[in-house]
Amino acid sequence: MLRIKDKRMQYAFIGLFLIFLTLSIASYMKPASFERRVLVESVVEEGVLTHTAHFTNSTIYGSYASLEYYPTKVTDYILGEYKYRIIPKEEGNYTLEGITSYYVTKGKEKIYLLNETTFRYTGNLTNGRFMQDFKVNLTKINGREAEISKALNLPRLSYELTVIARVKRGNGTFTQEMPVVNDAASGLTYIENTEEKKVNNKVKTINENLEFLGMPVSRARILFPVLTLIFGILTPVTWEPRKKKWKAIEGRPTGIGQRVIVEDMKSLKKVSSIVGSPIIHYETDGIDIYGVIDGNVLYEYWELRKSGP
Repeated sequence: MLRIKDKRMQYAFIGLFLIFLTLSIASYMKPASFERRVLVESVVEEGVLTHTAHFTNSTIYGSYASLEYYPTKVTDYILGEYKYRIIPKEEGNYTLEGITSYYVTKGKEKIYLLNETTFRYTGNLTNGRFMQDFKVNLTKINGREAEISKALNLPRLSYELTVIARVKRGNGTFTQEMPVVNDAASGLTYIENTEEKKVNNKVKTINENLEFLGMPVSRARILFPVLTLIFGILTPVTWEPRKKKWKAIEGRPTGIGQRVIVEDMKSLKKVSSIVGSPIIHYETDGIDIYGVIDGNVLYEYWELRKSGP
């Protein structure tokens, strides 16, 4: 029974070794952790420009009207109202200005000759917002264009007018450029990019540990290789190789007058071949004995069993 029990333990060690080896490989194939991005705060900035024009001819629209497109030749000036806000509220300062750039074209290239500030307003945010009215006098700008054109003798001089809002707060900035377009082909004047919204999400990265069989992967990568090593050592130490069995007839000799001990099984096989007698096998005191009978002489080979560890 003890031999059977030892053999089962040997197979158990082999099985545990293979199991822990598999778990070790699996633990290294699984990531130990992963990064998760968490939204901390969402900062929303929004700038909106509304406008109304004054016309020199009030026959169609009246003296004032708020349109998407204004007829250039009867538009005297444009009254604008710009609003900015930031959520959540932050402190900061702003600049709202109109820049008129005079230029001539050379092929497809624009050559800018002069930049002038049409209006400029500055101030601080109040509760994360500001509102500013301004006026774009197109009649005055057209007169200034004619004056520069005459002074420089450049009859094809043109201009670009852009309303620019800039907000500085903390480490952030917000810029909105709103070109006032004078489209000569259609005869219309309009303002682009009157609404702009900017969302800045503040996130933080959290490093989370993953688990493997109910424990952190980092711990599993230590535990399972150690167990693999332990059972990898116990397996060859406790393993008892299968005993080689020689071809022999089971039986116990009788009537023997003389015993001759040979050194090994090879010698015993030679004796069996010479005398023409088969090899027999029997046990005495836990020792495997192989013999060849020749009359009343017994040639024996004693094979000591290996005891367990």
